[in-house]
Amino acid sequence: AAAQLGSDWETVKANLRRIRRDGLHITRGEVDPGRVGIAAPVFGQDKNVIGSITMAIPESEATPQGVANISALVQAAVREINAGLRWLSSAEAAPDFAESQAYHHLHKPPDAGTADASKFS
Repeated sequence: AAAQLGSDWETVKANLRRIRRDGLHITRGEVDPGRVGIAAPVFGQDKNVIGSITMAIPESEATPQGVANISALVQAAVREINAGLRWLSSAEAAPDFAESQAYHHLHKPPDAGTADASKFS
């Protein structure tokens, strides 16, 4: 099948169980030739899949390290969304998303603290 999940219903169900268990699915050329899709499911309160986060990268960037890095970021994004969904459905205080590890990784410039401020004046 196009989604690389299998050609019969039993194989598709087995692959969906694996994705649910692993929390990640990687496809090659499913939507566009030459692109790699890296996706993680988002679960609702009842543990049903209610969405997903997906990144598509060029095949040329899909080195083992590149896929591992993007996979970690996609899974971190899902954890943030899940935390927000839990908060929305509870009376808890709002989580401080700015304190999350993923937030800091994504929002810290690569050379933070080393830029010459005169270049920006």
